[in-house]
Amino acid sequence: MNGVSRAIQRNRLISNPDYRGRRIINSFSIDRMTKKQVSLKHRYNCLLQILNKRTFGDNAPDLSEPKLNSLRLELKRMARFIKTNFIDEDHPQEDKKWSSIPAIDRQYYQLIFEEKAYNKGFNIYLCKDMWLAKNMLQEAFKTSNYTRKRREEQSSQLDQVQYINITERFTFIY
Repeated sequence: MNGVSRAIQRNRLISNPDYRGRRIINSFSIDRMTKKQVSLKHRYNCLLQILNKRTFGDNAPDLSEPKLNSLRLELKRMARFIKTNFIDEDHPQEDKKWSSIPAIDRQYYQLIFEEKAYNKGFNIYLCKDMWLAKNMLQEAFKTSNYTRKRREEQSSQLDQVQYINITERFTFIY
């Protein structure tokens, strides 16, 4: 996408983030019975079940655990795609957190994520405060930073092993 069309899309999305309709699905962050915090996985699963019922009717069977896993994985892939192809281009610094991205940019990326998800059949635009998009993108950042740090550590360890091997080979030359 070229710069002009991207700017037009950005302005269109930010100026009217609810153009698809009202956001009606809460984040399920607190269990009403136990009053305890609910895990993200459970929150995602609840949302996917609700979207399934909205799409196929109240009599539709509940999604199986393997199906929920595959749908969550598909959403995670979309979040990584947005991070790699949009966020990393706009904010190229290597070690960054989701919270370090300016708020207006975060909103834009969340809206892009919702658009991509909508095009794949996920009506996550119904989430109040874009909670699913925000959490998925935040997880993509955490995963990316963790993977980068792990690779750096592995590379450092490999360099140390190679250095030790080289010094051992040359100590016998004296």
